[in-house]
Amino acid sequence: MTHPEGSIAEVTSRLELWLSRNRTAMVRIEYVSQYARLEVVNWLRGRVAVEELVLPPGKHPDRVVDQIIDTLKNAAQADQRTIVSISGFDRVVSEPAAGSPSLTDWLNALNFQRESFALAGAGQIWWFPQHFLGTFVRGAFDLDSWFDMKLHLTEMPVVKRAELQTAEGRLAPEEARGRAEALLDRAEVAIASGEPWLEVWKELVAPALKVLRSAELHLEADQQAKRIAGLCGNLMDGGVAQADTADDAGELADVYVDLGDFDAAETAARKAVDLDLRQFGPDHPNVARGRSNLAVILRNLGEHAEARKQIELALE
Repeated sequence: MTHPEGSIAEVTSRLELWLSRNRTAMVRIEYVSQYARLEVVNWLRGRVAVEELVLPPGKHPDRVVDQIIDTLKNAAQADQRTIVSISGFDRVVSEPAAGSPSLTDWLNALNFQRESFALAGAGQIWWFPQHFLGTFVRGAFDLDSWFDMKLHLTEMPVVKRAELQTAEGRLAPEEARGRAEALLDRAEVAIASGEPWLEVWKELVAPALKVLRSAELHLEADQQAKRIAGLCGNLMDGGVAQADTADDAGELADVYVDLGDFDAAETAARKAVDLDLRQFGPDHPNVARGRSNLAVILRNLGEHAEARKQIELALE
């Protein structure tokens, strides 16, 4: 059976073949969705033991490389077959702290030990977010050549509206809590792995909050939103300034709406409109959509005259 290229099904079918033929190969997987990545890891856990290694930012590259090698050697000596799943490269390599080793230092450290990785005796999967893969390959092309298999995981699964509701149109509270908990657990893993928090919120947290609200569990949704926000260190500090595209600013506005912070949501929504205006001009559908979203936020703030103005501009 042929699966769509880049789908979870296609990646897992190729990994199934790898598991049946090779015990020690190095596999590289480029991924777009953290949710999809976790689906593949969970699939692996149903077949072999999996050791998840999330590389911690803030450590010297030599110490991180040593940690990788030690983990691989321990996996090779385990009683049962163990695959090492390595993620977090984009954070430790591309976001060094002030005064810490440069990107070149990181890539040199990885390249220097490439043979040690390959000869460690354990099967290993190296995960690279799509936005970071080009940086890695350009800077460490020698290491890239050591991968026995290179896969692309481009599927972006979403929670379908039909899955959030019962036939009566509303989930029972306990069922809603169960579904939301599963999504939020994945979100916590993704945040701890260093994934971009805005993507995590969009893919996992926002659907979880919708599930809770579909069961009229609004207080629990508010509490969960604030709890997850506390795990995102930069969410409440400079978030709007960090949004450098209209899409990011618009998504950030949605996050602040989830948190009930409509003042911050207005700031982000206005930035989204401004960025689209600069890129497309006043007559583009993106600008109209952004103004409509801003109007909803303004209405929640009680600024009805300004909300009406934005709607009129959007209609024009």
